[in-house]
Amino acid sequence: MKCGRFQVTVGDTKATVLRLCGEPAVREVVSGGEGATSVRKEQWIYDRGKGRFQALLTFEGVGLRRIEFLSDQ
Repeated sequence: MKCGRFQVTVGDTKATVLRLCGEPAVREVVSGGEGATSVRKEQWIYDRGKGRFQALLTFEGVGLRRIEFLSDQ
């Protein structure tokens, strides 16, 4: 996914995505984070501007695992 002149890709860390793209419009914990073996899963949504689909980034632990683009429908 492009953030200005930067590119983020699956495998990047949360810190890298924040540094390159800034704060997301939405940040939500969707599962995990409790217990010794549970991995926290988060979804972040970036509003990429007029005429561009929003981006949904899914993190497991600190790593970016999936990038999806949301249609207007």
